[in-house]
Amino acid sequence: MTVFQDFSSLQPARQVNAVVKPASCTLDRQAEGSTIVQMPTVLRSGPYRLFFYSSDRSEPPHVHVEREDKRAKFWLKPVRLEDSVGFRRVELGKLQALVEENVDALLRSWNEFFGN
Repeated sequence: MTVFQDFSSLQPARQVNAVVKPASCTLDRQAEGSTIVQMPTVLRSGPYRLFFYSSDRSEPPHVHVEREDKRAKFWLKPVRLEDSVGFRRVELGKLQALVEENVDALLRSWNEFFGN
């Protein structure tokens, strides 16, 4: 399991022409019209990638989880499932446990990235 925590050089979502990738995190990007949305990966565990979108600032702290074509979203305070597509109930329980085990690091990453 890898936890990425230093987001000091990342910026929240804006219309940008380039994306800087710090050495300590994985930064994906997705074009939405003319806006590039940064998707910092904050934790990898087995086949799961936990991340948030830089455009998520207006929502309460949460994390997205992906594996293949499956997706889920968990609120972090308190940890609870918000939405999911493709995951079965048993796997969602395991994902919730993974989020709960790492909630402090995930909240720290959220706060560092968004400057809270």
